[in-house]
Amino acid sequence: MKVAFDLRTLQIGHQYRGIGICLQNILTQLQKNSDQIKHWELVFYLYENHQVPTILNDYNISHRIINTKEILPPHDRLKPVRYLKKLYSSWRKANSINHLPEIKHIDVFVQFDFLLGVPNHPGVKNALIKYDLIPLIFEEYYLPTFSQTWTYTRSVMAAAKGQFHRSRYFWHLRKSLQRTDLVLAISEHTKHDLVNYLNVDEQKIKPLLLAADELMSVTRNEPKDKLFWSLDWRFIPSQRRYRSLSIKDKPYILYIGGVDPRRRIQDLILSYNLLRAEGIDCALVLAGYDLQDLETIPNEDVREALKCSSYSDNIYLLGFVTPEEKKLLYQNAVAFVYPTLYEGFGLPVLEAMQQGCPVVCYNNPSLAEVVGGAALYANVAEDIAFIIKRLLVDKNLRKQTISAGKKQAKKFSWQRTTSKFIELIESLESKR
Repeated sequence: MKVAFDLRTLQIGHQYRGIGICLQNILTQLQKNSDQIKHWELVFYLYENHQVPTILNDYNISHRIINTKEILPPHDRLKPVRYLKKLYSSWRKANSINHLPEIKHIDVFVQFDFLLGVPNHPGVKNALIKYDLIPLIFEEYYLPTFSQTWTYTRSVMAAAKGQFHRSRYFWHLRKSLQRTDLVLAISEHTKHDLVNYLNVDEQKIKPLLLAADELMSVTRNEPKDKLFWSLDWRFIPSQRRYRSLSIKDKPYILYIGGVDPRRRIQDLILSYNLLRAEGIDCALVLAGYDLQDLETIPNEDVREALKCSSYSDNIYLLGFVTPEEKKLLYQNAVAFVYPTLYEGFGLPVLEAMQQGCPVVCYNNPSLAEVVGGAALYANVAEDIAFIIKRLLVDKNLRKQTISAGKKQAKKFSWQRTTSKFIELIESLESKR
């Protein structure tokens, strides 16, 4: 059985996002469990002029790489011509999946990124991993209509560009779902959304629950309590200075993740302000690629919340943190707070529980499916402040929450995910 994986998603910036993490972990587990796929012939599609993904450097199970050319956007001096060419190249890119070399000889094609498309060949069975419907559910933030963009920008060009991206996104999504024989939803919640929002046939959707990565221990020479650096961003650039953050100086609340509107980081900052106003001496640590400096934060509400906080001297922006730094942060935090309104799965909360960090999160179906009864749930910022206060004074509550979290985290593993993945791909072949 020839099973093809579209690894081009690892060459276009997704290797560090949820898409890439899921793909790389499944590839790793397939290598560890090669006996289960002895009758598979693995085929990997890659762009020929891009760097080969690092995971393939030591990939020792038999596989074949097929290179394909990337369709690049045009460069034309005349804007109208450039946009027309871009529209045409986008259409070509959307259909290029059907012209991949040797595609008609593939038995099962596995796609981790629907924007790269799935082939439309009668002899090829398709499996598509679907993570969430966030751009659809929060479309005013992620895929605004022409009128919504026009209201904010008063720019016809910006509104037209936004409408183009919106139309392209939904065209890709619907085409991919129509052509797919098996949709692997990363949670029951995502399956529910696919049925309710897009009327996808429930029979072809199967849950494929994810897992958290095993984080490495700190191996560098610096003292364990002096690993993190934060920018003192007190408004005047010339006054900025780097300073070390000792995780043993005082208790700290932790957030790691993105800053898009659904994450509601401003609610976390408000809850921190409430705690400090009550005289509770603690710090707030915010980590993630966009959280390296005030100016790098693309969310205006979060920037304003930081600027207006009376306690900003004790709010640390760490930016991107390495796996070993992340592990240490989890293990020493009072709590990991994740005030998101919606997730497809919620890997950070699982990661935190795995490392023995109490989780405080908003009560929504996607997170409840992952954390079960092992988290402390909140509905508003005031709830977060109250729960953190309890964790600081009630050692039994903290101990019970940590224990419940570790127990819950053991229910998820990439080994289990990959075994289920193999089973579902085998089921496609049996239907041929």
